[in-house]
Amino acid sequence: MPVDQRSSNPLAFVTQPTRRTLRVYALLALGFITLLVLSNSSSLSESALDYSQTIRALSSFDGSQSSVAKFRQRFPSLRNVDQRGVPDESDHLLKREDNLWSGSGVFDWPRTTKMFVFGDSYSTIDSDYRKNGVDGGHHERFHHKATDMKWSDYLYAVFHDFHVLQYYNFARPGATVAQDIIPPGLEKYGTYTTQLQEFEDLFTPLPGPPRVNWHDNDTLFVVFFGINDMGRMNREDIGRMDIPETSTRLARSVVEQTKRLYTLGARSFLFLNLPPLDRSPKYNLPSEVGIRSHDLIKQSTDVFNEQLETAVDEWKLELSAKDDSSEIMFFDLHSFYSTVLEYPELFGMTDCGRYQMTVDGKRPNLGRMGYW
Repeated sequence: MPVDQRSSNPLAFVTQPTRRTLRVYALLALGFITLLVLSNSSSLSESALDYSQTIRALSSFDGSQSSVAKFRQRFPSLRNVDQRGVPDESDHLLKREDNLWSGSGVFDWPRTTKMFVFGDSYSTIDSDYRKNGVDGGHHERFHHKATDMKWSDYLYAVFHDFHVLQYYNFARPGATVAQDIIPPGLEKYGTYTTQLQEFEDLFTPLPGPPRVNWHDNDTLFVVFFGINDMGRMNREDIGRMDIPETSTRLARSVVEQTKRLYTLGARSFLFLNLPPLDRSPKYNLPSEVGIRSHDLIKQSTDVFNEQLETAVDEWKLELSAKDDSSEIMFFDLHSFYSTVLEYPELFGMTDCGRYQMTVDGKRPNLGRMGYW
């Protein structure tokens, strides 16, 4: 079924969906994280050009509106499930370790009653606890919804009981990992360091304010950083940086700074790595500044993800050697994204070329819309 062009909802291909239907699609597409709809394209059809050929072809465009139209014509016509099949055990996307966390037991999500999220615009809900004070961690605007939320909102409102779970979000648009490695574009965006300071000032010592009352055995701390760092590291106008060295420093800084939460009493942690940023239109469209950084953004993302997982594993071993029962979890968002990109039909996506959306009453550049 085609997507309704008039809809701003990426799940609008379902005609007059029920709430149950929307939740089923959300569960399928998100799994543990959520449906993060970004402005990207993908070479999914078996008849499409391979990736390098596509990049060379796109580089010949002049950036005009007609070029954007040509780009959108390359969006794949998605196949039926029986034409594509399903991933099998030989698929590289499924070759992940079964055990992605360490500790004496299995993390108990249903018994979790507090969740703190740190990150950037991918995660933010624009909370400002210094300005507005510490609330009770319940957000009625997310209650009984199944669409149009950030991934962490789904964890709170769909994949848990929002009557029970208290959700605090420190993420800020434009935030980077650390000032001394890559500063944010504007000081107000802040860094992971400033978010940690806000948490320490307002939510510690444990158990924090009476209305929060968090403890080591009922609270999850989620960390998702790196998007802005990758982009700024590869910008020509501020000077390109050494990718292997800088990406390694960033990834290890994420884990080292998270250990500060450990000293404050936190014992359950979830790290997310970066999605395949090189597949987004920003790094493919000739009219976008990122086209000249396509190969660099892929390299930096790959190095960051590899080093982040290594640093997380090292921390697991460090705690295990001390018989520490902390839960250190790692979610491979990169593989999850890639699976959706390679097998979109399995997630109920039937059309991407005609998808449109409205932001603040306006239609963005259609070349940046669609499915990646």
